[in-house]
Amino acid sequence: MKVIHESSRQKVRKSLFANVVNVILSTLTGILIPKCLGATQYGYWQMMALFMTYLPYLHLGWVDGMFLRLGEEKEGQVDYPLLHSEFLWFCLYDILVSGIFFLCALASHHADIRLVLACTAIECLVLLPRVYFQYVLQATDKVGLYARNFVFERILISSSQIVMLALGKGDFLHVALCEIGGKAVMLLAILRYGREVFQAPRVGVKQAWTSIGEDFYRGFKVTFATISGMLLLGIVQFSIEYTWPIETFGMVSFALVALICTVQFLNQFSVVLYPLVVQSPHEKYGKLAHNSGLSTMKITALVGLFYFPLEALMQWFLPEYHQAIWYISCLLPVIFFESRTTPVLNTFLKASHQENKLLSINVVMMVVSGWTTILTVLVRHDLTMVIFSIVFLLGIRMLLTEYMVWKHVHIINTSDLCWLLVLATASLVGYAVIDGLEGWLLYVGVFLAFVLVNRKDLRQAHLAS
Repeated sequence: MKVIHESSRQKVRKSLFANVVNVILSTLTGILIPKCLGATQYGYWQMMALFMTYLPYLHLGWVDGMFLRLGEEKEGQVDYPLLHSEFLWFCLYDILVSGIFFLCALASHHADIRLVLACTAIECLVLLPRVYFQYVLQATDKVGLYARNFVFERILISSSQIVMLALGKGDFLHVALCEIGGKAVMLLAILRYGREVFQAPRVGVKQAWTSIGEDFYRGFKVTFATISGMLLLGIVQFSIEYTWPIETFGMVSFALVALICTVQFLNQFSVVLYPLVVQSPHEKYGKLAHNSGLSTMKITALVGLFYFPLEALMQWFLPEYHQAIWYISCLLPVIFFESRTTPVLNTFLKASHQENKLLSINVVMMVVSGWTTILTVLVRHDLTMVIFSIVFLLGIRMLLTEYMVWKHVHIINTSDLCWLLVLATASLVGYAVIDGLEGWLLYVGVFLAFVLVNRKDLRQAHLAS
């Protein structure tokens, strides 16, 4: 595996290309799967998707610590013998985690839930090793290899799911098997790029365990900050699954999946931004934060601009999901908030070794999410209130993170923050409150004002600055 150094612009282009393909294919399958599965089977598919959301983080900090360590090392200093030994131990850990899911499946008395847990256990076996090597590729400046693997995986999974649906296999199990099979094939493919790891001699057990302990110590704050941040939504999703019928859970999940896919696309900016920030002097942080913030805001603003025709297409193709499509309109501000929080603000806190601040913010917001869930789900039993509580929670989390960046990293971007809040508010009022052509024209007016006022900065903004 030849050491490849890529410029920031090359990494941006390759990462963006991979995620554009992911968004297109995920959108296509995201429309076809609920159309063909029906509300009940789609609900069980979304239950598995909810579990799969948390699977990549069951390393509990191990892989995040490794990523932070490798990201700070210079080119040519990668300790491949250590990576070889760590990966073997990681595979044993993966088998243990998967076994826990199998035991949960055996203990379940509900046939469909038992099937969901069994599929999740198999998914775990192929997903965690793939996550390990994807992080290795990203941290060692091989974003191109990572991007190609990611693109081929999405093409393989989406095409197999479309073929399966075309053959009339409209049930949760066949869709899940396509997902698992595609990831298993691409795990084998990504391991091929790890020849330099596997050909290296293994280090001793003591050295490997010492490094693993250091990775856990460095990464657990990042991982638990991520998990607690995800549980901000997860608590709400699990409560909906527990309280309302599986069909209702599927409707809400349909809305969240559409938004999470876009957020995951934007989160790839952090893959490029993190090594750029840690290798830059502190006096450049302000410019980097401004440019990266505008780069992500350009994309989210365009998503809001083109949402109106996309909404019309979904209403025509999925008339039975009318309520879920309205939920998407209510949740659009989430894209604006998350496009700033994870790829930009969190990256600067990590680069400044402020992982404990990330953890504290997300733990606090997770507790707040628990209380709002009790109020909206158990006390009021109002699904509309539940949806708007998600927007409220993620907006507050963004503002708290912005404050932490201002206080501990000493970066102030008041103008960027104000424009983001204006665009988010315009999307909510335009699409969820006014609705229709009038609402879209309102958003277009705000969008044009944003472009005109910031046209010079938008033209110059890029992550490689």
